[in-house]
Amino acid sequence: MSEEQLKAFIAKVQADASLQEQLKAEGADPIAIAKVAGFSITQADLEANWKESSRELSDADLENVSGGNKFSWFPVPCVSLFCTPRTDKC
Repeated sequence: MSEEQLKAFIAKVQADASLQEQLKAEGADPIAIAKVAGFSITQADLEANWKESSRELSDADLENVSGGNKFSWFPVPCVSLFCTPRTDKC
């Protein structure tokens, strides 16, 4: 139940600039801010979410992010001078 509450709170924060500002304030207590906003989350929920969101990237993830896979985000036509007009391959 608490994980669902955390996900709902995160969605609310993403859509609410006021909540974002409250959370950015020095010494902000996200659990208290969530409670005032009508959500029930725990420190354990926050820690579990932090661990999941800050996991190390795999070599494949790093390769995609660094541009090693030109189709990892969206298809982009080849802009190299060496492309063939019909195949769009470099």
